[in-house]
Amino acid sequence: MNLPEGIKLRVSDAAGILVEQKLNSDEDDFYLFAHVVGGWDEKFIATVFLTP
Repeated sequence: MNLPEGIKLRVSDAAGILVEQKLNSDEDDFYLFAHVVGGWDEKFIATVFLTP
């Protein structure tokens, strides 16, 4: 099962956007992922967008 074209993953913290990836139909990408590092008290927000 493939992700829909135009799907975007954004990971941010209190300071701003850390990672932003968009699925590219020109490549053989089947998933989006991000790796972030922080302390136990740090909060991250993962947002998934579907753009037309």
